[in-house]
Amino acid sequence: PWGELEMHKQHFLCLPEEIKMRILTAVVGGLRGTQYRPRYKLIKSLLQKMSKNVAWLRVTTCGLKVTEKSKLFLFQREISAISEIVDIANLTRHNLPEKKIMKTENTFAWDNRWVISIKSNQNYSTAKIGIVTSKATLKGLRKGNSSIKYYTAAGLPAIFFKGKLVALAGLLPNEQISFSVLYSKETFVKRLENGQ
Repeated sequence: PWGELEMHKQHFLCLPEEIKMRILTAVVGGLRGTQYRPRYKLIKSLLQKMSKNVAWLRVTTCGLKVTEKSKLFLFQREISAISEIVDIANLTRHNLPEKKIMKTENTFAWDNRWVISIKSNQNYSTAKIGIVTSKATLKGLRKGNSSIKYYTAAGLPAIFFKGKLVALAGLLPNEQISFSVLYSKETFVKRLENGQ
């Protein structure tokens, strides 16, 4: 649910080539937050790197980081591909699928992966959104939830109000702000069924 995906290496590599390509296309498209399919050349290159029998794998491509750990491929959003801290007022709603948004003027998309909803009775118009860049802050917040990896936590949306961190998806709850992943497991399945 945090914008990352784990895939069992041996199960994936045993699949026919076309199925592997379709799965990678859905994963890359979903985690990058794009509605269009990634280029064939990119997917083919990524698959070739993943298919090599190496002791460890670390590939960074088109806003994603792919690593191999404990017989799993781990796909994560590349931190450097995430935009810097921006004013919430500058975010738009036009890319949000209708079924995913609440009908309120305080629902926004961020990094094409997250939907952030702010209760309408709160005045967060001057708030900012971005990532937490302080390693010490992330370490402190992760103490209570070690299931979220550091690299994943570093890519989660954070809300800053008057210079203070007031909410961070999965790590610092706020009753006035909710976070949800724009592209879920069901979206990946639909992309596969549609041949994307």
